[in-house]
Amino acid sequence: METRLNGYGEFGQPYEAVALPGCPLSSVDRMFNHMRLTEEDATLAGSIIDTVSREEPLQLLQSRMRQVDERETLEQSSRVAFFAVSIGQLLGLPGEDLGMLARGALCHDAGKSVPRILKYVRSGEQYEKDKPSHAMTTIKEHPRLGSKLVMTSNWPQYIKNAVAAITQGHHMFQKNPYGVAPKGYTLWAEIVSFSDKLDAFLSDRTWRPALLDIPNVRIAIDDEHVGPYKEILMMLCFDGVRFSAQDYLN
Repeated sequence: METRLNGYGEFGQPYEAVALPGCPLSSVDRMFNHMRLTEEDATLAGSIIDTVSREEPLQLLQSRMRQVDERETLEQSSRVAFFAVSIGQLLGLPGEDLGMLARGALCHDAGKSVPRILKYVRSGEQYEKDKPSHAMTTIKEHPRLGSKLVMTSNWPQYIKNAVAAITQGHHMFQKNPYGVAPKGYTLWAEIVSFSDKLDAFLSDRTWRPALLDIPNVRIAIDDEHVGPYKEILMMLCFDGVRFSAQDYLN
């Protein structure tokens, strides 16, 4: 993801993406501005994502996605990772948690690289709402299959358990849930799920354009997202309210 810092702020000052000549701000950039991240936050988030993406399991996953020409999923996962790590920072989560959020977000759609899933991802058939189909039934397997891919990696077991839980559970926080986040990983999985929805509504997709106004994004996510930390995440991202993870999330 290209970030466009204005270059004039100091650490502790709000991060601000600015429009470049001939390159207007995307909805994603405007959301980052709306969240009032500091430039230090933005720099640290990018550093964490860059560091974990160099780990062998993620290198292998990215290579797998490139082999099947799934650049769109790779780019989307990077944006979701930036949202997830940024939300974790605003919550005051420790560095180890931020690393897990980055890994989980980068892996959350790993199951879409499985050939029988991939063909439906590309067809767009699964996006026909209210029309149960073999395509939709198949695409719903991607959290479970992604989790299985993670568990075959050479990460230490505690990392595999956490990343697999996020991958398996990122679709359970919605009106029509599927997948499951094992107990103990609910917060991480919900942050990645919430970040996935932010990106889904803020980015152009094959079945609809990005929502251009942040208030409309809020309405859409409020309607779609279900989870124990929903109220906190909504206020954090849309109202500028700041929480202490120790006070609210234990």
